Amino acid sequence: MLTFKPATHKDMDTIHYLEQKAFGIDAYDMEMIIDSFLESGDMTIIAYLDDRPAGYVMAIGISEKSADIESICVSPEFQGKGIGKALLHVIEDAMRNHGFTESILEVRVFNESALSMYRKEGYTITHRLENFYQGEMRGSRDAFRMKKTLQ
Repeated sequence: MLTFKPATHKDMDTIHYLEQKAFGIDAYDMEMIIDSFLESGDMTIIAYLDDRPAGYVMAIGISEKSADIESICVSPEFQGKGIGKALLHVIEDAMRNHGFTESILEVRVFNESALSMYRKEGYTITHRLENFYQGEMRGSRDAFRMKKTLQ
């Protein structure tokens, strides 16, 4: 069964573990996770599948109307089960509850599975960000910025 719980400071090791498994070279280090968590308030949520941590999502308000999904991550062994989509819905609900009307995210330009999911969920590409990521993958460090109006 898939369940969600708001993260607390006690969950930082779990989030770090999920980041490392899912993103490798792009994973946030512990300092970045803690800093982002402190900015996110209660908009960091962990997904559990049968009581095992399967993924997490973190969003940070960047203006009065917009929040940025800093990270959405599903551990590789749990991918393809709809957890990413469920995390996206959960964080969008949290954003709405905080009064945000716009969701923004960044995704690697070659991450076709994520791009497809985001498009199906109503996100559109607003522009390409050159050299957005520190680590190069598949010859690129570029990302697409995507946006969705929350209703």
